[in-house]
Amino acid sequence: MDDAELEETWSEFRELANMTPSRLAEWLESEESRAAGQHKDGGESTGHASGRRIPEILRTKKGDLTDDDYRHMRKVVGYVRRHLDQDLQTAQHHQARINRRKQWRGIATRYEKTATIYLAGLHIAGIFLWSAR
Repeated sequence: MDDAELEETWSEFRELANMTPSRLAEWLESEESRAAGQHKDGGESTGHASGRRIPEILRTKKGDLTDDDYRHMRKVVGYVRRHLDQDLQTAQHHQARINRRKQWRGIATRYEKTATIYLAGLHIAGIFLWSAR
């Protein structure tokens, strides 16, 4: 990596690893942290093992970081960005589904003369929403 890439990696890592090293180390010892992730053969999860290295990197002076430290920082940045993007996409998908349903809110606020007409309106709305997937 050239100097510009190293600086970008450092900046992104510091932005995303926003806990103090001691607080992060404390959290990594918690049951919540140990239970998270995919565990191979009942051992420590890959993410947890990777996470234990983050406080060490945060405590290291910038000039003392090795190429291996920077590679690990890039991996952490990529992982966090992917998960933030997934959370955003999930929220956007959920909001889009709610907005599609809101287009049919007139069914819930109208007082149809018969239950049959009301039920027919619900079925039509359901068909439209289902077919729009």
